[in-house]
Amino acid sequence: MAKTFNTKAKSLIRNEWGKPLLKFLSKRLDKKLIYLGLPSPAAEDIEDWIEFIDEVIAFQCREYGKPSNVNQSRKEILELEEKLNKYERQGLLNTFTVYDGYIEEVVLKGVDNVSKEFSQSNTIKVYNLDFCNSITSPIEFTDKDGNIKTAFKFNAVKKLLRLQSELNEDQQEFVLFLTIHASFKGKELQNFINNPDTTEHKELLKAYNTKKGVEKNARILKLFVIDTLQNYFRENNFVPHFLPTILYIGLKGAQLLHFSIIGFKENSSVGRTSWVQGIGELCKEKLITTNKDIFELINDDTLDETDINKLNSIELFSNSKTYKKVWQN
Repeated sequence: MAKTFNTKAKSLIRNEWGKPLLKFLSKRLDKKLIYLGLPSPAAEDIEDWIEFIDEVIAFQCREYGKPSNVNQSRKEILELEEKLNKYERQGLLNTFTVYDGYIEEVVLKGVDNVSKEFSQSNTIKVYNLDFCNSITSPIEFTDKDGNIKTAFKFNAVKKLLRLQSELNEDQQEFVLFLTIHASFKGKELQNFINNPDTTEHKELLKAYNTKKGVEKNARILKLFVIDTLQNYFRENNFVPHFLPTILYIGLKGAQLLHFSIIGFKENSSVGRTSWVQGIGELCKEKLITTNKDIFELINDDTLDETDINKLNSIELFSNSKTYKKVWQN
């Protein structure tokens, strides 16, 4: 049986938070969507979203946590390919590609471990980047010339957005889901913490440092991810809209953070695109968590955090300033 990382909380987020967004996009574009992501060999996300997906671009490493090596077993890659083949034979998918290796090494190197060239010739509509394991960042890989290089997870995200922005399509609307371990200690995060570049960042970090454990780590990571990704989006002419962040418990009690960012291409003639939201506004929103089959807010009386009125992804987006000012124009 294919390895699964599924939990009730993860299923709730996919089906009651993410799936309505895919339905919204598919209806708005009047077509099924192209997916790029990191499904497990059991491909639960694709299975749950299959009615809205036309094409899959997937990345699957051989032995998670270990540097890629062609002598490692391809068992999980073959299991994922078998699953996607089944969907294709059933007419549920039009086509798919599985790249052999970590997403960061494949995207930054340009080829996977069996020399399959990575390319992005179509506009991705659903990015599902599930970095839920606590692998260190950066990882090392060997480039085309045999040199040892380092690959950061967020550098891979940045390159994916750049490739997307270079495609000759004016109307680009998409959603990026990112899941990351709340104890993530990548070097890119440490650089951010050690070198806060605004007074607002410093004040938020000061407040978060009064907390301990996951209460502290989750909020610092939330600040880092929002700041990093909004820069990547805007540098590549995409207006980002961040939905509230979800903190939930995964397998073996792992604390995970889930981000949902909706992107819209804005043809800006000078500099970065606009952004309706703000770092302080987003970071002061209460975290959402899962409780059996519902979403609920995490309350912390020691922090000045604001309530979220509707714990519904579509209502939150459709009632937002971003939707009214950008998407409806």
